[in-house]
Amino acid sequence: MRVTRRSSALRLVARGGCTFEIYGELDLATVSTLESALADVRGPVRLDVRGVTFLDSCGIAALVRLQQGCIADGHAFRVDGCSDQAERVLRMVGLYELFTRGEPGPAGADGADGAGPAKAAPPARHPAPIPLR
Repeated sequence: MRVTRRSSALRLVARGGCTFEIYGELDLATVSTLESALADVRGPVRLDVRGVTFLDSCGIAALVRLQQGCIADGHAFRVDGCSDQAERVLRMVGLYELFTRGEPGPAGADGADGAGPAKAAPPARHPAPIPLR
């Protein structure tokens, strides 16, 4: 079954289960389309954003909210494919690796990849300030 939601610049296509392809611009004008289309999705979410032609801070925030919702529900969130534009932006903000490796819920809870929960990176350590004389 093929489900498609459209806004003026965004198209979301369901590919079965909780796998979706996104086409067009993911920005302030279109995030509500994405969020309303995925509001009732339960389970490990996989997104293919190879068709995303523009991604702004509102689009990034929507992806982060989606990822956090999945984790809170004990499910994985993963971006399986990226356009050059989306990859460049996600790398700039430090989310590319997090989104493309996935963030599973409790071990075995969703069967997304069987890898269990990812280990959290240790907190960043900043050097002590240098006193000014």
